Amino acid sequence: MAAVDQGGYITAVGRGVATIYAQAHDGGMTAACTVIVAYRNAGSFQPKSIPTTQFKLSSVAVQNVPNAVSQTMTSSNGNIAVIEGNAIHFVGVGKVTIKISSTVGTKTSTVSRNITVQSKVSGVSLNNTEVTVAKKAKVTLSAIIAPSDATNKTITWTTSDKKIATVTNKGVVTGVSGGTCFITATTKDGNFKSVATVNVIPIYERGMRLNKTSASLAKGKTLALKATFTPANTDFKTVSWVSSDTSIATVDAKGVVKAVNTGTCTITAMSANRIVFATCTITTLPQKVSSVKFGNVGSAQTVGKEIDMTAIVGPAGADNKALTWTSSNNSVATVDQSGHVTFIAAGKVTIRATAQDGSKKAASKAFTVK
Repeated sequence: MAAVDQGGYITAVGRGVATIYAQAHDGGMTAACTVIVAYRNAGSFQPKSIPTTQFKLSSVAVQNVPNAVSQTMTSSNGNIAVIEGNAIHFVGVGKVTIKISSTVGTKTSTVSRNITVQSKVSGVSLNNTEVTVAKKAKVTLSAIIAPSDATNKTITWTTSDKKIATVTNKGVVTGVSGGTCFITATTKDGNFKSVATVNVIPIYERGMRLNKTSASLAKGKTLALKATFTPANTDFKTVSWVSSDTSIATVDAKGVVKAVNTGTCTITAMSANRIVFATCTITTLPQKVSSVKFGNVGSAQTVGKEIDMTAIVGPAGADNKALTWTSSNNSVATVDQSGHVTFIAAGKVTIRATAQDGSKKAASKAFTVK
């Protein structure tokens, strides 16, 4: 197809494609050049035999027209294509016109071929191989394509995990949630790849407060505490709850406090990373009487009769169930502090039992004495 001498001069031998190799004398570095030998028929040049798209650093060898007295080739732009003997060396990128003039006998003919020379991509790298970005923040990665004059610089951007970070077709990376993922830039020409590690920093909690900083609860009552964070969009909203004295008040995993016994304790809410905390002071109050009722006793009584009245105090867990007993008319009936009633004269009287714990709960019974 083509021959080359030790001076690098290429001679087209036959139609087809050949590769010319050059190797340093020490056996080290090598280089290669693809040569396309275009076809010529007798006495004329076929311009269509030279592809209109060529690549930088490639060469085309053109056979001499048979029986030609003379043959010359010219390039419209020496920065794109260089003529050396019967070889065309493409050294730059762009459009160039090659003209070939040949003389056979007394007839001279000139043909031309418009050629577009492109530069293939040989690799790609990124301006950063590792970046750190906060959640919802952005950072731009830039792809550096080699060589710099490559014709097709189209890049496809992809992320290994869009739940951690996304990337646009311009290399703009946005942090989505805390973690690590990989952004890959891939060239359309040659499918070369370059990867950057992206570390997304989560939004940490900086402050916490509770809906109450102190509260008083009756024994047995509950209170729901709620924690809010600064900033509100922190990635860490899990709260752990603890009571300083579970014999006074307990707290569950949802922040619900239950008063157990009289006294004071502290409920503490701690953030997931134990960075911030908030407290609420709980004072458990005695459980007051909620009701006072009498047992079944007749309302008609006789002079001289004595009865023991029974009072039922609720709830069963009330701390102070003591009662104060009174008679509305001591001349008709008297009552002692144990509820013992003595009917001493005819008339009407009301016996009342009132809780002593300040709840103001009471029960009363009207009697007619004959």
